[in-house]
Amino acid sequence: MDTKMDTNDKVLESLKILVVEDAEDIRVLFSRLLGRYGASVSTARDGEEAVLKMEKNAYDITLMDLEMPNVDGMEAVIQLRKDGYKGKIVALSGHSWDNLADALAAAGFDGYLVKPITLDALVQKILFYCDRSVSSVPSASVVAQSY
Repeated sequence: MDTKMDTNDKVLESLKILVVEDAEDIRVLFSRLLGRYGASVSTARDGEEAVLKMEKNAYDITLMDLEMPNVDGMEAVIQLRKDGYKGKIVALSGHSWDNLADALAAAGFDGYLVKPITLDALVQKILFYCDRSVSSVPSASVVAQSY
């Protein structure tokens, strides 16, 4: 039997998630979708704001866009790791290139997702990095795409 979760399934319940993204529409979309699955979601519009929030608050996972004004995701993670931040940080990027995984790991990211992202992939990655599991996740639908 194939069981599908719906928004009544709180698979992300009690998780504190920070979404760092310069595109307001994507921040709002991620907040709403992840909130429907029980997560407590905060947002930041760039790496500078993210660093300030992460210094003052504990998050179970941070979803960090790479290309942002002021301080980009790569710079923010390098600074956070240098300052001893141990939390999970997953990169979000609209682009992929050779050695992307190596470059992100060297900077201190725990993993990455390439946009557009399906809700399945997003929830699965969050569950994986937060040491939670579930047999199935929401049906595949595109969550975000930015160009």
